[in-house]
Amino acid sequence: MESIGSRIRSIRQKAGLTQTEFATRLEGVTRGAVGNWERDLGIKTENLRAIAQQFDVDFNWLATGRGAPVNGADKVPLVGKVGGGAVVYPIDDHAVGAGLDEVDAPPRRTPNMVAVEVEGDSMAAWNADDGSILYYDDRQEPPDPGMIGKIVIVWCEDERVLVKKLLPGSDPGSWSLMSSNGAIERDVPVRYAARVKFIEPR
Repeated sequence: MESIGSRIRSIRQKAGLTQTEFATRLEGVTRGAVGNWERDLGIKTENLRAIAQQFDVDFNWLATGRGAPVNGADKVPLVGKVGGGAVVYPIDDHAVGAGLDEVDAPPRRTPNMVAVEVEGDSMAAWNADDGSILYYDDRQEPPDPGMIGKIVIVWCEDERVLVKKLLPGSDPGSWSLMSSNGAIERDVPVRYAARVKFIEPR
């Protein structure tokens, strides 16, 4: 049965944060406190209000489970699939606001946010298993050092679209792609990359 603690855990996981990172977003909160909350221990109303405000979720939903989790609940375009082990070729180009379908927006959505579905299981250990929904900003830009070590969607020069962790390649400007349960694909020519902002596990 869903509880306040499980809803807090869901918010944290969708934001892609560890318990420590989640705690730092909330003034005066420790990692241990977050761990207790997720086990339904020591939760105060003031904590729930702080979480609702910081992560833009509905306080009533967080406290009771009733209603919609997102303030002004809205939708995000689902624009295609990405390969997490399976090879998936290009996502169709869609204007922002268009897509193959729509999915619920995550907490703290951004104006240009879109979503894709993962096909394959090479990212399962990172909560991005087959059927998971990934959210990112629809801005196709070359990868940069700030994305190193992050889960990203990459558009490869060979037209594959994949979800991987981005690592530096052997030469400046080259990139390697890491799966959670597979070998590193080294020195892959990457055209664009977009950092995954939220993950909705399957």
